[in-house]
Amino acid sequence: MNMPNNFLDYLSCHKNATPALMNHARKKTSYEIELASTRIDAKIRAMVSSVRLELHRMSGFVRLTPLSDVVLHGHLRPHHAVGQMVCDRLARRYPHTIVVLGNPHVTWISLYTDRGLFKCRGDSLQSTVRFFEERLGDSTDTSVSSLWSVYYDSQFRPKRRNLELFRKSIPKKAEKSASMNVERSHETATLDGFMT
Repeated sequence: MNMPNNFLDYLSCHKNATPALMNHARKKTSYEIELASTRIDAKIRAMVSSVRLELHRMSGFVRLTPLSDVVLHGHLRPHHAVGQMVCDRLARRYPHTIVVLGNPHVTWISLYTDRGLFKCRGDSLQSTVRFFEERLGDSTDTSVSSLWSVYYDSQFRPKRRNLELFRKSIPKKAEKSASMNVERSHETATLDGFMT
């Protein structure tokens, strides 16, 4: 069965979800939605599938940058309202670490501990990251292991670049919304630039 039992949660996150569509979906079970052949039920199935696909892509493609040992942040610009879901999923993946995802308009913040999941929203990613930087102080790690990780991450060989294969695996839409700048050859860092 492809339609999850909590399909209403996914449907409510879709950018084109209307109150009439939500009311229609509330009256049905996930089994009825999956097997029904009416046009509106097919639309609901497609919308739920679209939201689930974006949630899956964003969870896998977002690039998290450590701010300190306790904060990870990354750029996220979803087409549907799945920002908090992605942030919660990543917070569960990294327990006891604050996960901050966002863009210039909105920020989602989640922390998963033994006591549960704590979440909130903020203004912009830049202001939220600045807030955490001020609270945590300067915790830049210049250890040898971090230098080597920057060095290995910055190794770029143009002849190894196979854009055709890359485009097959990751659609351009997901690449842009997950801010994959290294893959697009933007904002690449080298060890020389890091040392100066």
